Amino acid sequence: MDTAHDRQISRTERLPAQLLAVAALVCAAIAFFWDAGLASFLLASIGLALAVTAVAVTPDGWLVADDEGAL
Repeated sequence: MDTAHDRQISRTERLPAQLLAVAALVCAAIAFFWDAGLASFLLASIGLALAVTAVAVTPDGWLVADDEGAL
């Protein structure tokens, strides 16, 4: 995957994808602990759809830039 860009990607450009990823994790956690059969399955499916959408929305395929991830 070519991740070279003409300009620097700002933090706000990654924010929608990061929010979708967090929403997907919340859906997955709720579906895991909520034993409701079909409702849990549907919630997990929604979480999966949000996760796939988060990957598609990222500007370069990564939720966190290399320089932002260092502690």
